[in-house]
This record gives sequence, C-alpha cells and structure tokens, in this order.
Amino acid sequence: MMDRNAYKGKHKSFGIRSLPHEEEEMKSLSPVLLFVMLEAPTYSSGALSSAFRNAGYDVELFDWQKIKFNEGVDGMRDRLLAKAQMCQPDVIFMQLQNAEAITVEIAQELAKRSFVINYTFDVRDDERMLWMDDIAPYIGLTLFASHEDVERCYEKGIKNTAVLQSSCNMELYQPYANFKAG
Repeated sequence: MMDRNAYKGKHKSFGIRSLPHEEEEMKSLSPVLLFVMLEAPTYSSGALSSAFRNAGYDVELFDWQKIKFNEGVDGMRDRLLAKAQMCQPDVIFMQLQNAEAITVEIAQELAKRSFVINYTFDVRDDERMLWMDDIAPYIGLTLFASHEDVERCYEKGIKNTAVLQSSCNMELYQPYANFKAG
C-alpha cells in the first residue's frame, strides 16, 4: 500500500474512476484535514465539512464548543492536541473567534503537527483581536471575511492573512421562485 505522505497534494478527482477494491486504499491515501469546527443553534459547519470532503480530504471533526462546554477549556485544549496527535492531519482548519479557545502554547503545538489555518470570519473590535496577533506567528494562514481586518493585520506586520468571503448555504437558502429581474 502507498504511504499517505507520498500521496499529499494529489486527490482522486482527475476523472479516473477507481476499481471498488482500490477505493479503501485511495481513502487511506487521501490527505487528512482536522476540522476544528463551530456548531451553534444558528450556525452549522456542515457545508464546509462537505466542501472539504468533496475536495478529496478525509475529514476528522472536532466540535470545540461542545467539548469546551462539557469538559472545560483545559479539557478541550487537551483533547484538541490529542486529536491532532492521533489523526496526524495534513491540514488543521479551525473556526475560532475566541481568545479563550487557543493559547500561544496550543498554537505552537498544533503548528508542529500540521499547517494550521484559522478562519476567524470577522471580529469587529481591535481589543478582541489582540490574541490573534499573539498566535499569528504559529498560524500558517488566518482568514477573515473583511478586507479591513486583513489590512489591520498588514499594518501590524502580520502578513499571513487573507480574505475568504462567506456565502450562503444553498441547502438552506432558496431564492424566491417568482423573482424577475428588471
């Protein structure tokens, strides 16, 4: 069987269909993404999770808020490090807007294991963003929904930031059927 590390950067969407007995081997060769996701009564990470799978990743889920509520902040941090050690991800994609969720030490440990991306969406006050300045050297890429947040980071010398626009979930959003342009 081929080593997953030799398979990094490749995925099975080249228009070549695998034989049924090759599917399990291909799955084990797929890059692994640890998704430190955000779930809430008014928000679901399901669309992102599906997008990662459709892009060829084996997705390992980690619902940080649920674990934090059940085990406390320290318990959640310990479990996050254990999950990263166990699944050995190629990428860690986090949805964090909260200074309590990750410390500089946790960011350093995660960065030793994988390339780390934090999609913070937007944080509308500079005071609440200070923790991101501290962890920025250990996060491979921080994604914001606004250009202003990226510009603020660039002004502070934090260059590993970019804009990732948010969009609607087409499973939930249905355009008005009778809408006529013009």
